[in-house]
Amino acid sequence: MSEQRLRVFQASGQELLALSAEELRAVGTVGNLKRRLQALCGVPRFRQRLLRGGAAGLEEGARLEADDFQLVLLGFCSASEEEVDHLATCAKQDLVERVEEVLARPIDPDLIGRRGLSPLCLASQHGHKGTVQLLLEAQADKDKACGWATPLRLAAQEGHAEIVHLLLEAGADKDGCSRGETPLGLAANEGHVETTRLLLEAGANKDKRSGCWA
Repeated sequence: MSEQRLRVFQASGQELLALSAEELRAVGTVGNLKRRLQALCGVPRFRQRLLRGGAAGLEEGARLEADDFQLVLLGFCSASEEEVDHLATCAKQDLVERVEEVLARPIDPDLIGRRGLSPLCLASQHGHKGTVQLLLEAQADKDKACGWATPLRLAAQEGHAEIVHLLLEAGADKDGCSRGETPLGLAANEGHVETTRLLLEAGANKDKRSGCWA
């Protein structure tokens, strides 16, 4: 008797992933499977839908069973100005569950509303770790400039060391300069010791910390 397996197929019919019974138990839920699929297809879980037998997409928290699934990849939905502002407000207030709901529609995480800052800039500025993690998972642009501001510059200026660490891990530009200051210059000028240390350990250019204009 052959072992029961979970298999995921692309729209083309090509098998993308197969999990043994043991691997299936380790993965556990639809959300965890989508995270694993992101590494294979490059598309965040918010834009993935897993169908089984033609049924509607499965919920993130649903337990997985051995079966065949079809992976559908979605483009971004059009978003009204009110919806864009809603995402920005949720990011600013660290309403993690609501941010996840909006991203799952799916809406482009880089849209800028009337606040003038991207959701990732707002979450970084206010030190909201959970929201920053979600937006990075959704592949929000970690270097998107909103005027002079980028997520890393805002987090460095406010001394949010955890956020700076997350952004550096995600590959944010540690030497990006605007209006005469780099993230390192902003952190040092504000006296944020831990944030300054993180930037130096990441290899930020000490000689470029100020005096640059872009």
